[in-house]
Amino acid sequence: MPLRAICFVDMPFGQKPDLTSGVTVDFDQIYEAGIKPAIVDAGLEPVRGDQERTGGIIHVPMFGRLLLSDFVVADLTLSNPNVFYELGIRHTARPYTTVPIFAAIHPIPFDVALVFVAGRRALAREFARVAAKLPDEGSIWIGWPKQSSGVATDLTEDVVRDIGLATGVVDVKVCAIDATWSGLKFVRRLRDRTARAKA
Repeated sequence: MPLRAICFVDMPFGQKPDLTSGVTVDFDQIYEAGIKPAIVDAGLEPVRGDQERTGGIIHVPMFGRLLLSDFVVADLTLSNPNVFYELGIRHTARPYTTVPIFAAIHPIPFDVALVFVAGRRALAREFARVAAKLPDEGSIWIGWPKQSSGVATDLTEDVVRDIGLATGVVDVKVCAIDATWSGLKFVRRLRDRTARAKA
């Protein structure tokens, strides 16, 4: 049997209640029916923390997996600070190889959304979806292919800005993400920030 790249799954085990919504989530069922088959279909070897066969403190092999696995899927459903910490370690050690997932039973407590798109239609759809959930002090980073990247796109900085403005947010920063992607940062206008300003 050929060796396959490892995809470590950082997620809770068993059934756990979400304290915000009261919903009980069966993480074992989600792993077995959804996450594991998707990883296998991608040609990777899935490994979950409770499947480790090493003795001793669980943190040692888990952090080894976080740092050394080819890919990681991190389930953020319960907004567990430990998982956020582990996700931060992974992003620092191995950027671009982590897939965060979560059940939409409540918003995750991040105030930054990052969206990469290559087309105008997809951008308009994603902008509307993300902006509707944006907290007052949050921001949205939109990444689109540079004209020099060779990636087919109908987006330019002006098009991205126009779609953002039409969605009700305003751009405040521009950057070159890398050789392929440009980025614009959007926030809510001060006059539109009401929920926390009145509290």
